[in-house]
Amino acid sequence: MKTKILWSSIIVLLFAGIFAQAQSDDKRKDSTMTGLEEARKTTRPDTVKVLILSHKEVWKYETYSEVTIDSVTKKQVLRGYTKGVDIAADKKLKKLPKDIKRFKNLEEIRVDKNAIQTVPRWLTRLHHLKIINLAGNPVRKMVFRKNKSLEVINLMNCELTQIPEKLYKNTHLKDLILANNKIKTVSGNIRKIKNLEVLNLYHNEIVTISPDLINLSKLSQIDLYYNKLEYFPSVFLQMPWLKTLALSFNNIGTLPDDIDKMTNLTELYLRNNSMSQLPDKLGKLQNLKFLFLSGNRFKAFPACILALPNLEELDMSENRLTVFPKEVLEIKTLKWFNLRNNTIAISDHSAYYKSLREFKNRNINLLADVEVE
Repeated sequence: MKTKILWSSIIVLLFAGIFAQAQSDDKRKDSTMTGLEEARKTTRPDTVKVLILSHKEVWKYETYSEVTIDSVTKKQVLRGYTKGVDIAADKKLKKLPKDIKRFKNLEEIRVDKNAIQTVPRWLTRLHHLKIINLAGNPVRKMVFRKNKSLEVINLMNCELTQIPEKLYKNTHLKDLILANNKIKTVSGNIRKIKNLEVLNLYHNEIVTISPDLINLSKLSQIDLYYNKLEYFPSVFLQMPWLKTLALSFNNIGTLPDDIDKMTNLTELYLRNNSMSQLPDKLGKLQNLKFLFLSGNRFKAFPACILALPNLEELDMSENRLTVFPKEVLEIKTLKWFNLRNNTIAISDHSAYYKSLREFKNRNINLLADVEVE
């Protein structure tokens, strides 16, 4: 494995340093294209695995490795633990340079924080491409078709109002990142990405989710933080394979009574919603380890939580609890409990401090407004 990594090429091209400031604009023309052409002259394109054209981000990668030329083979050798092509443009790219097509064995392209509006069709020809990062580009059009090797697409902060139709043709996608956009709905076409494992819709404007999501039998993680959901999407109850469900910062008032159908759920994030109670069957979630309920409207500690056999972290901070829930000590697996910013009235200080000491003796990290002295 080490030998394989060492023979993988990495080119570091700093566009700001390729051309001296004394050069005229006529000689500069397109510095990005010139840089890629230079890359082809100094390395075998088929050895390049990662291409980074992130706007002014090259300094982050500078400390990762040192690039040298092997005196015998004349190939570029990576001295370190990363591999790639780093290109820092002094201007934002408006389109992907066609010269990229010559790097036929590319596995990853990073072009985040540029001004790219169109994702070209020729990306389909890169048959080894696994990851493409387009975050921070004002993407308006995606014309590239099905790419069987593509596993991860990052379209975070791309000003999208809907999920691009062309994405649905990439059925081998495993990780789809659509955070920080203005998407309002998850349509039924999502079912076509049958190998999807992670769906990130953080900070959008989602109000509806198609029941066709049920066809994604490999989906294990969904992030719907900061959306506009007013109810718990019922389709999730038909997806027992889900492991992580993040619904914080919505306006969900209740959970369904049959929440126990989500048998493989290990992480449930419901911070800053509008809940004041939980269904009894929540306690039947045998695999639940992380439950975050801060910023809701709970006035009493939900008894069903005590039935969770494998719960490790519980966040009940910023609610309206008035009584210290010492019964939480019944959860034998608990390791972390956040109770801060409630309105707990302490009538028996001796019993209260006794409970706090018991938390300490059991090595449970308790975050509370009153600590053990």
